[in-house]
Amino acid sequence: MGEDAEPTPPPLEPKARYRVGFCQRAAPGAWRDAQTANLHAEAARQHHDLLVETSDSVAAQIAAVERLAAAGVDALFLVPHADPEAARAVLAARDAGLPTVLFETAVDPNLAKAGRDYLCLIAADFAEQGRRCAQFLARVADGKASILELEGTAGTLRAKDRQRGFRGFLTGKVPGQKQGEGFPEMTILGAQVGNFDRAVGRAAFEALWATYPEATAVFAHNDEMALGAIAAIRDAGEQPGETIVVVSIGGTRAGLAAIVGGDLSATCEWSPRYGPTAFLTLARHARGEDLPDRVPNPDRFFDRSNARRHLDQPF
Repeated sequence: MGEDAEPTPPPLEPKARYRVGFCQRAAPGAWRDAQTANLHAEAARQHHDLLVETSDSVAAQIAAVERLAAAGVDALFLVPHADPEAARAVLAARDAGLPTVLFETAVDPNLAKAGRDYLCLIAADFAEQGRRCAQFLARVADGKASILELEGTAGTLRAKDRQRGFRGFLTGKVPGQKQGEGFPEMTILGAQVGNFDRAVGRAAFEALWATYPEATAVFAHNDEMALGAIAAIRDAGEQPGETIVVVSIGGTRAGLAAIVGGDLSATCEWSPRYGPTAFLTLARHARGEDLPDRVPNPDRFFDRSNARRHLDQPF
């Protein structure tokens, strides 16, 4: 390597069985449990060994990286903490010689960069989730709807990108649409933050409904807020799924049950199944392939045509 060559992540020796570390965030919840379980299942299916460490802070995650390196792992999967200093754990992995794949969220690119300090980021395409919800709503509403939007936690990438994808589709400003190919008769009457929470989402819907009783549709940034809105819609004497169409994102068991029950019209999955994509990414790196900075983790879309078949969702 010449003096001016850009550094690259550590290599990975091609072999049949890897010992892989997983630095999971210590955030309770069925979704994160399902993510860890899927990684265990995929590691077992491919005859790899998976060592899991959980942490509740950047400092604890750095210590976890060091323990995994001492345990002799070949590579690392890491879920960064929502902290400006999250890149420190990534740099600790790099310094330990571990090729590292990030999950869900990137770190400060001024501190740690994909293709240099870590391999890549595997994450859902949140904007695409929003776009698919808008596409579904445009179809079932025949291109005419008055929409209330329940936003996720302010400032989060999930909330911003889901809104961007949804609104972009309605205005014809997303890739794949021709210029001006939007839906001018689908209007967003109002939006309010619901913090990805059922109770807060219900309160947000009630506040919006009091101002915009002519609404015919709800777009919620997650299933929990949608379920809160559905309860409020019923209390208002309306029929969710009929007089008011509700679409959301999550693909949770509760969301699918609401579709089967007729209250929720559709939900775009936010899949916790990172295992297949993660281990394929390691295999590609071992073969010397160039990796994009971001690798999408695929999500499914559920409506009344397929929700019943997937009611065994683990989250």
